[in-house]
Amino acid sequence: MNLRLTCGTAIGVLVLALLSQVGHLVAAQSADVASVSLVQLIATPSQYDGKRGAVAGFCNLEFEGSALYLHEEDFRRNLITNAVRLVLPSPPPAAFRAAHHAYASVEGVFAAPRPNAPGYRGTIRDITRAEQVPPR
Repeated sequence: MNLRLTCGTAIGVLVLALLSQVGHLVAAQSADVASVSLVQLIATPSQYDGKRGAVAGFCNLEFEGSALYLHEEDFRRNLITNAVRLVLPSPPPAAFRAAHHAYASVEGVFAAPRPNAPGYRGTIRDITRAEQVPPR
């Protein structure tokens, strides 16, 4: 009986040790890309200036009008003060097209707007990922 308990305990400890290492690997892979809310990005742009991050919002991809909005209605009403501009090559990569007119997660480098600049509340450039966020 003690042998079974000892073997079971050893297996349990081994499983926990392996799971903790997997968790550290996942954390290490995503440590260089911070996940930021679009509200945070718009409210405190200087805090994220020059930093790589991932942010989600309603995505519009079009010539000289690509942007990530807080809500679809902000896009429909052209409320660009509730958005950040997206700098993409023209035409956008095929992998990014599913993000068009959908809620999407975008990963890139954020640039804060100049002080008192009208319009978009910053820019995301050097975009490496733009993919649709699946519904619940």
